[in-house]
Amino acid sequence: MKNMNNPDLEKGQKSYDIPKEQQKLVMERFEKARKNPERLLDWDEAKQQWATQKKKL
Repeated sequence: MKNMNNPDLEKGQKSYDIPKEQQKLVMERFEKARKNPERLLDWDEAKQQWATQKKKL
């Protein structure tokens, strides 16, 4: 299947330059998760919550 959104993927590009601000944001999120793992949801729980909210719309 072709990726219509990113033509670089068709060229077989293996890596990307990720902006420093985005790297910082991801690292901050990792740190929050490491410090407070209770705030994370199990995938099945998250999926169920999403489905329940979607039905209410």
